[in-house]
Amino acid sequence: MRPIRTGYVVRGYAAPGVYWRTPLVTPTAAYLPSDEVILTACRVEPFRHGDAPYSEFDHPSVEEFRLLAALALAVDYDDGLVRLQPLSSTLLIETDDLALDRPSVQDEVRRALVGQWQMQSFRHEGPYPPYPPGAYDFRSDAAPTALQRRLFDAVDLDDHLITRGLRTLLRAQMLSTHPLYAEEAIYPLHVALDASHSLFRRQMEAEGHPNPSSKDVARRFEQVFSEPATGEAYFNDYYSDRVMAQHPLSRYGSAPYVPVTHSHAIWLFKALREVYRYFLLGEVIPSCQSLADR
Repeated sequence: MRPIRTGYVVRGYAAPGVYWRTPLVTPTAAYLPSDEVILTACRVEPFRHGDAPYSEFDHPSVEEFRLLAALALAVDYDDGLVRLQPLSSTLLIETDDLALDRPSVQDEVRRALVGQWQMQSFRHEGPYPPYPPGAYDFRSDAAPTALQRRLFDAVDLDDHLITRGLRTLLRAQMLSTHPLYAEEAIYPLHVALDASHSLFRRQMEAEGHPNPSSKDVARRFEQVFSEPATGEAYFNDYYSDRVMAQHPLSRYGSAPYVPVTHSHAIWLFKALREVYRYFLLGEVIPSCQSLADR
């Protein structure tokens, strides 16, 4: 159940995924991987957003997505993916301060989560799969933890446009891990694409550009990423696919299946990963791995 009190949500992760082996610990959140279990612990404030709509759905909070974004966006365009598969939260630690940088606290949190998980498995309760979850797939390269910290610090939880875009971008990756829902993974990608378009428009309007068009946004994108000018609208190659995916009957006609492919999801995700990293950092970095720990 979604927590309604302030505290630290501890969440386990499923084996079907690709993870960093290196932990990431901040004052309010931690990613703690091990061969036994991968978990995150994040301080959450359920009512921090004032009049913003409350969600009944038991998906990770914006505070958790800030941590997941720091992990998932710290990958170069041609260097594969980090696939994070969070499970429903099973543990809320009601405290305002949890010393996540202390190994003894990390061990205590891990034992508490595993104990809860094992009990649910024994009783066949809850949404968790049986414990243990199976063998995790870890990336072989070093984690760029300095970059991950920059990304984490850059996520403004009160910027609903950036947090909505990041949530949908990462949820698309979560869905795409399961072949049965690969088609459904396209839909949140389209939301993330639309949010990125709005981020460029907001940036340009703040600079004094009145009512920028989709072609204006595309030109800004091309300038930022040193791409050749096309004169087309923003991500124009995906426009007809988006229309046909969202509208069963459109000017393109109708079809029994959504006219998208696996490559559509992969390349669009990787491109948007670059775009969101740019908006968080305010720059295009030459290489994530140049900031990796050695």
